[in-house]
Amino acid sequence: MTIRSDLSDWGSGYNDAPMLREFSRSKALWALGLLTFLNFMNYIDRNVLYSVVDLVKEDFRISDTLLGSLGPAFLIAYTIASPVFGPLGDRLTRRYLIAAGVAFWSFATASGGFAGSFGALFASRACIGVGEAAYATIAPTLIGDLFPPSRRGRMMSIFYLATPVGSALGYVLGGSIGAHFGWRMAFLAVGIPGIVAALSCLTLPEPSRGGMEREAGEPTEKKTVLMPPLSFGQTARRLFAIPSYFLNLLGMAAMTFAIGGVAFWMPTFLHRHRGLDIETSGTRLGAITVLAGITGTLVGGWFGDYLLRFTGKAYLLLSGAGMLIAVPLVWVALRAPDPSLYLPALFLAEFCIFLNTGPANTAIINVVPPRMRATAFALNIFFIHLLGDDGASYAIGWLSDHTGGLTSALLIVPIMMTVSGLLYLFASRTLADDTARVRAGWEGETLPSPG
Repeated sequence: MTIRSDLSDWGSGYNDAPMLREFSRSKALWALGLLTFLNFMNYIDRNVLYSVVDLVKEDFRISDTLLGSLGPAFLIAYTIASPVFGPLGDRLTRRYLIAAGVAFWSFATASGGFAGSFGALFASRACIGVGEAAYATIAPTLIGDLFPPSRRGRMMSIFYLATPVGSALGYVLGGSIGAHFGWRMAFLAVGIPGIVAALSCLTLPEPSRGGMEREAGEPTEKKTVLMPPLSFGQTARRLFAIPSYFLNLLGMAAMTFAIGGVAFWMPTFLHRHRGLDIETSGTRLGAITVLAGITGTLVGGWFGDYLLRFTGKAYLLLSGAGMLIAVPLVWVALRAPDPSLYLPALFLAEFCIFLNTGPANTAIINVVPPRMRATAFALNIFFIHLLGDDGASYAIGWLSDHTGGLTSALLIVPIMMTVSGLLYLFASRTLADDTARVRAGWEGETLPSPG
């Protein structure tokens, strides 16, 4: 098999070629809109806790170390459950799995409002992780099968707008509702609507896997000659043999450690060390995350697709550059006492970090054979959280208790961001070749040498 060494060699034929379309454009956009809305709810439920951390601490009278374990409660369950749903998503009807996941995490969120002990709250956070694992591993694969490669960066950036906007709404709703009605009502207010919204998942289309990899006029045999079903272990080995997938995964793990620690502890940092009350810290951080997240995510998706015209390395080059530029900005945000310095620095840092959201996830879709994509996202989720934020909030809480406070503990964040940026840049070296193999019909049976 001869593989082109750079997608830019494909010219406008790659970016503008008509694609075989299984569903109408309006149906595809409806699915994208619904999946994005549900992703908003995903991140709201995940992040509503963070603005009420000190209220939970006061209610249950626990240390920062134990309080920090609420982050791993969600993330460990999320991490462990993801490899279960990945293979299911590659084999079963995806909309049913998504509906079940949305209903389960929403019920678990609402149940946290009735927690009578720290252990019960810990268990509810773990159950949220199980439900969200079903969604996060499968929903991106639907988008990959509804839109062509030349537009995936933009479509994925829209889907992942939920990361900043949903996270910010979680901060705002948690801080506002928690300040006026208590932290328990915050959990109930965001959890109950999701139970109803789960029914909307039954309207999602179910595109054939890999249908949008084929350009109009190509012989169908090229994409329909498939391997026999692989075991989970065989699939994992073949995925890890894709260089850009493996290094991208490691880069995302380092990034996830950094942003997971900031997401959990930044509202508390602003409350304790910058003198903001709980509602104000949640509102300001939410506003910054919304503005920086929307602009950064959209610019990253659109700019990544634009750069793809010139180099097949575009997605991960942009991701790496954004992370490295953000490093000094995070340092300023943590060290400067003046809000006229630390708030703009935090905004710019988040903008640069969110540049990678669409491109890095689109790179996963593009370098993985279609019938392995849900498993690829499952493994990605498993390892980026296992190596990333599963222990980040706990580690920073431990450092806060033992090494001089939260300000010093948070300085681990720019170190991990530097590691992430460098790994993205290393991953970009093989991104074009790995993408070209999938476009040429590679199904994962070997890794042919580029020719």
